Amino acid sequence: MKLTQLNAFKAIVECQTVTAAAERLSLSQSAVSRLLANLEQRIGFQLFTHKRNRLELSNEGEAFYIE
Repeated sequence: MKLTQLNAFKAIVECQTVTAAAERLSLSQSAVSRLLANLEQRIGFQLFTHKRNRLELSNEGEAFYIE
């Protein structure tokens, strides 16, 4: 697990969109999406669910964010 992955996750949660998180982090949207996907693969569960082209924090994602 890398700090950049955790920072991307935190930014997505706080900004509520990958686009806004990318702007905050001065990264491309695809780079932030890759960081999130790599983090999810590393920890073994989904942090977000997709609903109507939006990301919604999963129960596991919320617990992970609190930790």
